[in-house]
Amino acid sequence: MDYVGEAITLMNKYLETEIKLEDTGTESYAFEVEEIDPELIPEQYQNIINAYTNVMTHLFAYENYYAFILQPYDTKYDDYTLIGLVKDDRLIDYKIV
Repeated sequence: MDYVGEAITLMNKYLETEIKLEDTGTESYAFEVEEIDPELIPEQYQNIINAYTNVMTHLFAYENYYAFILQPYDTKYDDYTLIGLVKDDRLIDYKIV
C-alpha cells in the first residue's frame, strides 16, 4: 500500500488546493512509544501501539497542517499503520490501515 500517497490524499481532503509530496516539508523519526502525545493518537490505535517499544513516523507538513504515518518499528510482522492529519496541534482525521 502507498502510505505516503494516502497521507497526502488525506491532507488534500482538507486543503483548498491540491498538493503533491514535493510541496511538503518531510521528516522521519524513530522513537519510543512512551514519547507519543496521546492526544494525537486515537484510543483504538493506542491499544495497538502500546504493545511495542519503538515506532517510526513520517511527517509531511504544509502550512498549518501535517499528515503523519505511524507504525511499529523493528518488527517483522505486518502490523497496523496509522495515517493521521493534524491541524493547529489537533488530530482532525485519521485512518488505520
